Amino acid sequence: MTPWERLKLGPFQKWKRYGLPPWKLFLNVLAVIATTVSIYLIEESLAPYARVQQMNWENILVPSSLTYSGYASDYTYDIFTISDFMSSLESYVQTYYELPNATVGNYEYMEAEEDNNNNNNNTNIRPIKMELIRYKYPSDLFNTIDSSVNTETYTSVYELQDKWDLGPFNNESGREEVIHSMDAMHLSFDVQNIDVENGDRVCYVNHVKESYKYYYRGHVQLTVHPSVYMCGSEYHKNFVEMHFMPLMLALFVVIVFSISLEYLHIKAVIKHIEIYQLIKRQAKTRRQEWRNLSWRDKLEFFNVWFFVTSMGNIASIIGSIWCVRLLLFETTSIDLNPPFFFIGIGCIVLAFVVGVLPIFIGFACFGVAYFASFSSLFSSIDQAAVTLFSLLNGDSIHD
Repeated sequence: MTPWERLKLGPFQKWKRYGLPPWKLFLNVLAVIATTVSIYLIEESLAPYARVQQMNWENILVPSSLTYSGYASDYTYDIFTISDFMSSLESYVQTYYELPNATVGNYEYMEAEEDNNNNNNNTNIRPIKMELIRYKYPSDLFNTIDSSVNTETYTSVYELQDKWDLGPFNNESGREEVIHSMDAMHLSFDVQNIDVENGDRVCYVNHVKESYKYYYRGHVQLTVHPSVYMCGSEYHKNFVEMHFMPLMLALFVVIVFSISLEYLHIKAVIKHIEIYQLIKRQAKTRRQEWRNLSWRDKLEFFNVWFFVTSMGNIASIIGSIWCVRLLLFETTSIDLNPPFFFIGIGCIVLAFVVGVLPIFIGFACFGVAYFASFSSLFSSIDQAAVTLFSLLNGDSIHD
């Protein structure tokens, strides 16, 4: 095969003329299939549970009197009055300490961590953690005489021991001062929940966080951020008994195919560079022939395909390894959004397999991989396709 044929002939032409199978194309198809399978497994396992917990805690903790200011996946509420602020705070604290009687879900308290002074009143229940961020000099915020503003803040941490404990807000006469001097406040607690998925019992920890943040000092915005990760007992099971074993196997396959494909791409790039150097040396004696080449022929030496596909392969490798790390090794916090984001980027490689139509499927896979935990609009590939189609037609997708 001549150097020029290496550049100009397609994979199937090389296969037909010289019997060289298009391994890159085959691996590309296999990588897409493995990635699609992993997306389906994500859709059927962790994503539905995380999405449902977001809906559960939003409805359980947020008082109905608050104004909803966001879209379907924002979970943001506006607080305009001190009474609404206190109502939201009291609802959060009381709901947690009355959880068995307040919800239909089977949530279990986690054991409290004993401190050195053993000051915890509820020794069997882990208390609510409050982080209050306040300005050191709140009077500077409203001082119209001095143009300089000191925005330095400090953070105070409180443990709310029972349903009547509101930390610095226990004193009714001082609530207004605390609210006006604060920049933000975060409340959080952890509870366990047993879910039955496809006949398997899976133990999850729900880390439920409420954040209060001033919005242009006009009102406070409340957001609910529940995050889900597996209990420590799930990591001590045999690999075969793990609930996410099929997903991890699919991710391992994606890693193998992506690494193999990237190796072949790097090998092809090196060959193209060698061909370019060869023709460049020949062009020194035949510069006129090089000048007569069209720009399209010259660009054959620098095929954008290699760079775009390599980015997809690297993204798939990073996302898959990241996801396997979080699912295989015990952690006290888990955020699968970054690895799912990389896996979603890797899905875009589907666009380069057979033509134009897979571009749409690739973006649908990306939507499911990254947004399935947040919105039912991307709960499945079918639903994501409908949502994206509506978006392309200019329809409103917010519910």
